[in-house]
Amino acid sequence: MSLFEASQTPFVTAVQQIADSCGASADTEMTTRAGISLNSGIRHFNNRYKWNWLLTEAAPIVVVAPFGVAGVTASASVASAAAPAAHGIKTDDFISGLCWPFGTRASATAVSGFGVNALATNFATTATMPITATRDMYDLPSDYKAMYSCRLLSSNTPLRYVQRRGVDRGNESEQLVSDMYGYDLMMVGSKGKIRLLMAPGAADMLQVRYHRNMATAASTATATTLDIPDNYEPYLMAWAKWHFLTDKGEDRKAQATTWLALAENGLTTMLKDQTNIPDEDLGFTPGHMQSGRISENSVVGVTWDY
Repeated sequence: MSLFEASQTPFVTAVQQIADSCGASADTEMTTRAGISLNSGIRHFNNRYKWNWLLTEAAPIVVVAPFGVAGVTASASVASAAAPAAHGIKTDDFISGLCWPFGTRASATAVSGFGVNALATNFATTATMPITATRDMYDLPSDYKAMYSCRLLSSNTPLRYVQRRGVDRGNESEQLVSDMYGYDLMMVGSKGKIRLLMAPGAADMLQVRYHRNMATAASTATATTLDIPDNYEPYLMAWAKWHFLTDKGEDRKAQATTWLALAENGLTTMLKDQTNIPDEDLGFTPGHMQSGRISENSVVGVTWDY
């Protein structure tokens, strides 16, 4: 059996087993509490580490080149504009044109228009004009937890993580399109988006590999299997039983303590297992030596950009 072979236990069955730790699986209130305890355990285990079995990759994300939209009508002092149907603008796109101040982004979109975060200027009442939309922010998968790697597929370019503070202290303009060299994650928490640096000047495909979150269940009757390797399932169940028994409030201290000890020992085992994948060995390999380069003296693949 593989270390990462998935659990075969449905969520609903696990809930029954947790409630049965005090003989209460026939009580609807107790199974509801057991479901809460199981979800709490999943979140606790999820937060302890970026587990190897949660590594995955998103479907390639289309990187859009700047595009023009003709016939956009805006009025002075109004935070929205009318646009032709199927205009293609998305929330957070940069909007540039004669009447739009530098830094304008789309704040919302509709079939025939969009809102903006800055008022149009340079005209008295209403005007119709062409605009350019530039997309530098892209949606990450809903189960995204932490980045593993990020690269452009068409141009075969790895992107590096760039600290937001470092960018803010620089003097380059994020609204000017150029070659993409990195990304920042400042907008993940508020918008679930990755921002490319610089803003893309050409179309490409973005490949994101990441650590995902463990899946919880919205109902105690969910038939989906637990989102954990089969070998680790007993530790998750032990933690959930401890949580359930403690929350239930009966005098089951010894029983709860036993389950907690098993869970904590199990977590220790899980953390040790994270060193089993050679890809995660500690060390430094120069970028140009990746992809099968066998000589540390090789300069093939070096980007001479200095």
